[in-house]
Amino acid sequence: MNIGKGAGFTLVELVVTASIIVLLVSILLVYSRNQEIPLLLLREQSQLVSVINRAKVLSIQAFSDPDVPCGIGVYFQTNGRYFMFKDQAANCANSNYVWESGDAIISGEDYLMDSKIIFATLPINSVVFAPPHPLTYLNGSLTFGEAQIRFQVVEEPNFFRTITINNAGQITTQ
Repeated sequence: MNIGKGAGFTLVELVVTASIIVLLVSILLVYSRNQEIPLLLLREQSQLVSVINRAKVLSIQAFSDPDVPCGIGVYFQTNGRYFMFKDQAANCANSNYVWESGDAIISGEDYLMDSKIIFATLPINSVVFAPPHPLTYLNGSLTFGEAQIRFQVVEEPNFFRTITINNAGQITTQ
C-alpha cells in the first residue's frame, strides 16, 4: 500500500472540527438547562394537585371508616412544606376545619418542594374535604370562594405556575 503525502487530516482541520463540536455541545447544554426550570415547576404543580385530589378521595373513602374524621385536608406552609392531615375534632359540629396541633398528619403524606421553588402567593393555609359529600373548606370556610396558590422559581420570578381551588372542590391549573 502506498501512503501518499496527502492522506489523513491536517492539524488545522482537526482543530476546526473539534471547535465546532465544542460549540454545538455548549449550545445544547445551555438549552437543556433552560428547559429544566419549566419541567421542575410542572413536576411540583403535578405533585401538589395529586396530593389535593388524594385528600378529596380519602375523605370520600373515610365515610365508611368506623372512626370517621371530620375531614381530610392539606396544610400549606410558606417554607414550601405541605402535608395531608385528618381533622380529628371531638365533635364535627364544632370543628373549625383547619389544621390544629391535635390533628394527625397522615403517614407518608408530608412533602417539601424543591429548594429552587417557593410559594409566591398563598392565600390559604389549608383546604379540608369533609365526608361524605365532600364539602370543601378553604381556611375553615365554605364561603371563601376560591384560592389561587402561585409558586415560582426563587431566582426567576417570571417562571411560575398557579393552582386554583374553589369551594366546590374543583382544581384548575395554569
